[in-house]
Amino acid sequence: MATIHTQLEQGSDEWFAVKAGKVSASKAKDLMAKPSTAAYQNLIYKIAAEKATGQYINDGYVSYAMQRGTDLEQEARETFEFLTGHDVETVGFIETDDWTGCSPDGLVGVAGLEIKCPLAHTHARYLYKGDIPAEYVLQVQFSLMITGFNLWHFFSYHPAMRPLHIEVKPIKKNHSEIEQRLVEFKKEVEKVIQKLKR
Repeated sequence: MATIHTQLEQGSDEWFAVKAGKVSASKAKDLMAKPSTAAYQNLIYKIAAEKATGQYINDGYVSYAMQRGTDLEQEARETFEFLTGHDVETVGFIETDDWTGCSPDGLVGVAGLEIKCPLAHTHARYLYKGDIPAEYVLQVQFSLMITGFNLWHFFSYHPAMRPLHIEVKPIKKNHSEIEQRLVEFKKEVEKVIQKLKR
């Protein structure tokens, strides 16, 4: 059963505290990387360190594209509401246990919303392809898996172009692969934690 934190503000100290020690949907790509890669290994040590200290590790890096996305998110959300007629509820974090969670850009009834506000050339690629970008498939599937929702809206927004709205359904094969990897991942994290206690 998922716990939805409706009062948490994303980016607040309280939000970081709830996220500490959990693999969030934005890290699903790292979770599913080959075990020998730096992305997967770094995630093991990050989660282990957070569980050991109780503190979220935030590198503080914000690129131009990341800041731009944050600045445009509310405008994108309002555009989504206008075009679809759906009301969007903002929430802070959704967690299922001590290991996993996600921070959707909104809830649309019993569905989630993922908003991206990419640079023009990236948005143009998304529009041309006409489907959820490959780099976000695992993130959205991870969110669907842990919430149990049957629908997730992917909405890419650029103020000078038409938006891209894709309705994403669960892919059971993805969920099975994520669940299996989580079993292996937890074992690796626990081994690191045990060494940290010595």
